[in-house]
Amino acid sequence: MFKNHMTKKLFAYFAVTLLIFSVLIGVVFILLFNDYTVKVNRNNMLKTANSIAESVSPFLEEGHGGIGYGSILRSIEYVAGGNVWIIDKDLNIITNGHHGKGAGTAYTYQELPTNAESVVKQVFHDNAVYSEEFSGLLSQSTLTIGVPIKNGIGNVIGVVLLHSPIEGISNTVAQGITLLGISLASALLVSFFLSVWLSKHFTSPIILKEAEDAIRLDKIRRDFVVNVTHELKTPITVIRGSTEALKDGVVTDAVKIKEYYDQIIKESKYLQGMVGDLLDLSKLQNPDFPIEKDAIDITDVLEDAIRSVRGIADLKGIKINTEITKKGIHITGDYGRLRQLLIILLDNAVKFSPADKVVDVHCVENVIKIRDYGVGIPEAELPYIFDRFHKSRSEENKEGTGLGLSIAKQIADRHNISLSVTSKVGQGTEFSINC
Repeated sequence: MFKNHMTKKLFAYFAVTLLIFSVLIGVVFILLFNDYTVKVNRNNMLKTANSIAESVSPFLEEGHGGIGYGSILRSIEYVAGGNVWIIDKDLNIITNGHHGKGAGTAYTYQELPTNAESVVKQVFHDNAVYSEEFSGLLSQSTLTIGVPIKNGIGNVIGVVLLHSPIEGISNTVAQGITLLGISLASALLVSFFLSVWLSKHFTSPIILKEAEDAIRLDKIRRDFVVNVTHELKTPITVIRGSTEALKDGVVTDAVKIKEYYDQIIKESKYLQGMVGDLLDLSKLQNPDFPIEKDAIDITDVLEDAIRSVRGIADLKGIKINTEITKKGIHITGDYGRLRQLLIILLDNAVKFSPADKVVDVHCVENVIKIRDYGVGIPEAELPYIFDRFHKSRSEENKEGTGLGLSIAKQIADRHNISLSVTSKVGQGTEFSINC
């Protein structure tokens, strides 16, 4: 039924929750329904007993005795749906003869159980009393209500005892429980199929996304290995070739030997830079890697980064024009990482600018723009410039690792800063940082 562990687990949660809910509902319903049924039955018995008391009051008040009680009681019992006894002021108990005596025949008061006598006494003291003390005498579990019969001036002249088998109440409760069981079973069956559908419906997109993410991550890993291998292959080959040539004495000219050593140092620095960039990128992409954030002035960070890059710019005769419209623009961030971000962008601007050109840096409120007037970036490459190892193959970038802009983007993301770029080939490139 389930091909995925997540779907199975979600269905199990649904099923257990529904089962617990059903059991709780069932227990609460049974308790409330049983209590409600007993209360309704008692209230109905009380109303019926009071009506009977009003009906027989004239007979007892006029002293008719037991004459005609049999037919009266049979009619009353037929309407009341229960066994009715009348006790007059002389403590004669008149029944319709269902229990071994003739129609309209009276039990003697002494035949009553002791506890039943106390019930009758309480009713004669003008109290409505519920009791189960007559069950033994009536040979079945019976709920009895006793109400006083009063004359015209309110004096108690007799008692009505209305007996109702408890079996009837139990049957009503049993029927209610049966209906509840059928309802819950039907609801659980429907819920079962609904849970299966919902589990599959909810988890299918997640499973699909997990599969897509797994494919994407696998591609990223493979691309990463390919890119790293490609970037390492050239410097390692150069270093090895130059070292072997020097070791074997292939190169003997002092000038050539110095060139070989310079090449080895150059490629070693390139490898060192790549390893450092990879470590930085790995740290920034790890959400558990902490970034120290404090209240800083972004204009101070910008001026610091410009001072660091100005020496490289001077070597190419490039002037950095700076326009900061307002000092004291405070944000929360890591000073060192934000300085690294700005240096990467400024270094790229200088690197791709022709000699004796300018680089414009504008800081307006929380937006910093760094623009060069160099070769520009083809439109097709713009979506990929923040990818790892993506770099142009131009002469200006022959020593680049292709990781700088990836690091800059990660720093921006960790600070919730927007980093965007616009560029046109032959007109230059502009990076915008919205803090």
